[in-house]
Amino acid sequence: MTRNRARKRDVRAVAAPGEYARAERMAKQEQRRPVLTADVNRRMLAAFAASGWPTHAERRFAESGLWNSWIGPAAVLLGRPGHNHSGCGSGDPDEADLYEVPTIGFSAPSLLEPSVYLQVLGTEEPVAIVEQVEAALAEGRAQLVATLVGDGECAICGDAYPRGHLLMATDSEALRVCPACVFAGDLVNGAFPEQLTVEFDGLLFQDLALPAGWAAVAALLACAGAAQLGPVVNEAWKRVLWAPGAHWSDAMLWIWLPPVSRPWALDGLGAGASLAAVVDAVERAHPGLQDLYRATLREYWPRMRNPRRTDRGRRRTI
Repeated sequence: MTRNRARKRDVRAVAAPGEYARAERMAKQEQRRPVLTADVNRRMLAAFAASGWPTHAERRFAESGLWNSWIGPAAVLLGRPGHNHSGCGSGDPDEADLYEVPTIGFSAPSLLEPSVYLQVLGTEEPVAIVEQVEAALAEGRAQLVATLVGDGECAICGDAYPRGHLLMATDSEALRVCPACVFAGDLVNGAFPEQLTVEFDGLLFQDLALPAGWAAVAALLACAGAAQLGPVVNEAWKRVLWAPGAHWSDAMLWIWLPPVSRPWALDGLGAGASLAAVVDAVERAHPGLQDLYRATLREYWPRMRNPRRTDRGRRRTI
């Protein structure tokens, strides 16, 4: 009896390590699952979109497993480091090592030598990738803003701004203004919104320290121009190398959001978000805000449109 119990104990002692080894082998096999760049790209873009960022993906090199996309101010390049991307069939095991982990490189701004560059593994959780990129962009922007020098001044209000952050709202090169004065009454003749859109996009994709006030101007232009603004801009600037017409939509225009002291309605968004995402967040937080604004506008619009008649009516009442 005693010998049998000992034998059973010995069997259990031998069996346990075997189970551990089997579990370890299974875990390694799980880690060695094929990784398709198309899946990594899709999950990554979905995570950024959920955080509010505007995303745009190019499919020019998709067949070779090399994915180009844009997320707000950042250009994104996803691929396998050891893969010859000039070939085709990246999802074919005969063409590529599907177990090789792809990498994702983020660089911003996207049209010049980047101020921020970050590379992450494609196997990281998409939410973690978004958090890392947002932190890098916010830190990079803060560092650049801290080095700004007000070496120029608005032609209307005289406030100091970096010279490159003052833009042309008319056809006069000498009349460069700040965001607060773009629609000032002093700018009556020679309005040139096409020029303003191109200059704004030049800042948006080349300077992470873009003044946040320009976002309000861009939003107003996008809303006023609606779907016609893109073609108008492209037609006006078809002779230049790069025209930003496709960018001028509420789903693609993006806004820098401060990490602290932001309205609670925007707490769920990242370091930046599209105009559409910001509007949706505000509407969810304040569902009656637009109706209240329209009612207020209807009440005061006649008085704003013809103040003299309102004044005469008030005097007669008195």
